[in-house]
Amino acid sequence: IAQKRFDDAITVLEGMEAGAPGSDDINYLLGVTFYMKEDFDKALPRLLSVQEGSRFYIDAVLHAATIYDSYNKADAAIVLLDSAFPLAKDKDKVRISGFLAAFYEKSKNYAMAETVLKKGLAIDPANADLHYSLGIVLDKKGESDMAVKEMETVIRLSPDHADALNYIGYTYADKGIRLDKAEALVKKALSLKPDNGYILDSMGWVYFKMGDFKNALIYLGKAVEKV
Repeated sequence: IAQKRFDDAITVLEGMEAGAPGSDDINYLLGVTFYMKEDFDKALPRLLSVQEGSRFYIDAVLHAATIYDSYNKADAAIVLLDSAFPLAKDKDKVRISGFLAAFYEKSKNYAMAETVLKKGLAIDPANADLHYSLGIVLDKKGESDMAVKEMETVIRLSPDHADALNYIGYTYADKGIRLDKAEALVKKALSLKPDNGYILDSMGWVYFKMGDFKNALIYLGKAVEKV
C-alpha cells in the first residue's frame, strides 16, 4: 500500500482473508486500499463491516463518512458519525466532532454544527482547527462578532493560521474599521499563502476601503487570475 501497489496489496489481503474470514484488520486494510484506488463502491462495505471493538473502528468510520460525502449523502455520514461518537475515546471524539460539524455545516444545520464543535472543544480547548471551524459556523449564523473572537483565539493558539488572519482582516475591511490592523493581518496571511486568490481579494478590498484604488486594482486583478 505504501508503494501504491494497490492491486498487489489486494491480492495479498484477499489471500490472508481466505485463512481469516471476517477479520476486522483485513477488512479495514482492504477498505483503505480500495479507498486509495478511489473504488468507493468496494471500499465502503469493507469499512462498514469493521466492528465497534476493533482498533481500526474509528478510522474505518471516518473513511466511510468521507465516501458518503463523495456520494453527496451527508445525512448517512451524520448518522454513522453520531453512532460512533459515544463509543470513541476522547482524542477520537475530537476528530469525529470536526468531521461531524463539517457535515452539519454542509446541511446548513449550523446550530448542530456549533453544538458538536463545542463538545470537541470541551475535550480539547486548545484545538485551533476546531476553533476555526466554530468561527466559520458562527459567521454563517450571522454572529460576526463572536466569529471574530473565535478567530482571535485561533491566532493566539496558532499565530501563522493564514485563514484566520485573513478572516479577521477581511471582516475589518468589510466593516470599514481598523483598516491599518486589517492591512497588517492580511499582509501576514498573504506572506504565508502568497498564491491564495481569496487572500489576494481581501488585500484588494482592504486597499479599496483605504481609498488606495491603484493597489486595490492590482490585488483584485491578481485575485481574479487565481480564482
